[in-house]
Amino acid sequence: MKLIILNGKSRFSPKDLKRLNKHGAIFYEEKGNKLEDVKELWEKDDFVLGVQPGWIDGSWEGLKWEKLQEMRGLKGLCLSTTAYEWAPFHELAKKNIPVCNVPGKSTDAVGEYYVFLMIALLRKLPGVIKNNWNFTYGPDLLGADAKGLTAGIIGLGKIGKKIADLCNGFGMTVIYWSKSKKDCSYSFSEIDNLCKSADVIFLTTMADESTKNLLDEKRIDLLKKTAILLTPVNSMVYAKHYVLDKIAKNELGGLGYEGSNNEKIEKMQGNVFPAPELGYFTSQTLDNESRIMTDSMISILEGRPVNVVNL
Repeated sequence: MKLIILNGKSRFSPKDLKRLNKHGAIFYEEKGNKLEDVKELWEKDDFVLGVQPGWIDGSWEGLKWEKLQEMRGLKGLCLSTTAYEWAPFHELAKKNIPVCNVPGKSTDAVGEYYVFLMIALLRKLPGVIKNNWNFTYGPDLLGADAKGLTAGIIGLGKIGKKIADLCNGFGMTVIYWSKSKKDCSYSFSEIDNLCKSADVIFLTTMADESTKNLLDEKRIDLLKKTAILLTPVNSMVYAKHYVLDKIAKNELGGLGYEGSNNEKIEKMQGNVFPAPELGYFTSQTLDNESRIMTDSMISILEGRPVNVVNL
């Protein structure tokens, strides 16, 4: 069975590259590869496909089911991301083809980054940045301490739990909502009550059909006028444009997320921070990604898949 990797070798540690080379891994290191141009994907031989979004034409939209179902030799799909909704995992499950992700690779990095964005919004940093870092002390830049505020975590998974622990360390009261109650020291709250009570809301659920429009306009209207929202998840989960509109009207305190290259802070009205996509990008995260992705790919080759999300 072949191992085809659409990713840069530089994203793998020397130790993991050595492991992959033992299995004859074939790398396509140019970014934006068109799947139809990767000849091994269309041959009769069985293969495992490892992918990084940026190395596929169309990036996060590049793994179309209509293409994957034509790959007769596909026996496993390994993603370099914790998110897996960008792959047709339900359809692949019906063909008994495992989809693997890299669970927990960036828990610490992303948790820390979004707490940093919380502090930036509490200190009204976007306004200073938009003014070329010039500022005068006045009511528009009067910030708030994190200590004593209530942090509401919507989705207490690994990243949500990390954020909760960090907020607790700041002296914040932490409440949470998840699909199921967790064995933790934080108080469970029904989601509508959380929206009404929290000063800072972290939206850290999975982004899939089960969470689509979870934070809709009705729930956003429950938020305090001063509340700030921070989220690393896809906007399918929350009414992003409605949030931005309320912030522009001074009806909501702020929004922090990782924006695209087209989302410039200078274009945003109010306390909005479309931060660069650096949340996960640390040496520790890349080491984790290398190890976990390598484990997943080799496990399928050896007939004992790990980190499977769809079977």
